[in-house]
Amino acid sequence: MSAPMVRAILDGRKTQTRRLFKVFPGDRSGITSPREEVQRWEDGSFHYLSTAGLSGPYTCPYGDPGDRLWVREAWKTYSTFEAVPPRSIPDTARIWYMADTGYLPSGSRGRPGIHMPRWASRITLQITGVRVERLNDISEADAIAEGLYKSYPTDADREWFRDWTHERTFAEPTADEWADFECGVWRVPGVPQGWGMSPDERRQDRWAPTPEFAYRLLWEHINGAQSWSENPWVWVVEFERVPSGLAALQSGEKG
Repeated sequence: MSAPMVRAILDGRKTQTRRLFKVFPGDRSGITSPREEVQRWEDGSFHYLSTAGLSGPYTCPYGDPGDRLWVREAWKTYSTFEAVPPRSIPDTARIWYMADTGYLPSGSRGRPGIHMPRWASRITLQITGVRVERLNDISEADAIAEGLYKSYPTDADREWFRDWTHERTFAEPTADEWADFECGVWRVPGVPQGWGMSPDERRQDRWAPTPEFAYRLLWEHINGAQSWSENPWVWVVEFERVPSGLAALQSGEKG
């Protein structure tokens, strides 16, 4: 998981995630879900209203309500373990997390989350709900639950907005334009958008006046420019953070 999303979970802002709903027919070749409708069975499985051999049922590959997931994130440990594979590092070793601000040892390399041993994970999530829906059906509340936050302009942003407006209209911003500007923008952790110091962040078409549009920027940042307009079916997994550590684990946990 990316450092910005790790921080969103630690801050309590991220309680949902969306993943493509994929159909696996008899030959097991992966096909992104076609345009049939989806219906949920009472046992928690889903199926397509289709006669093309893809009807299902399909269970969520990420787990069911009550299951626990452990989060992998980028990390470091002592330089003495530099040449030691993660599975062989003792669970008494000190771990530093790259998502944290503050001190990080300079003598050892950062390791990607995919190589994090289970004992080193500090975040355990319990699934509270699973459903399937169209990507574009995301609500404002659900978009915010993906980890969004609102950003408001600084004095430097206001100066830039005045100059930007003057370049386009040869006039000062109107009262209505200032009011809209001061409302702020919605942002997704780790995705360039809204106001910022880089030219890419200052692009007008990347401003997100609504949570739904901010989440669209996140989805397209991960899946490509046309991925939102394709409006695929997605798994919606809701979760809450629970105490981590070996004493808190349950048999239903997944990595």
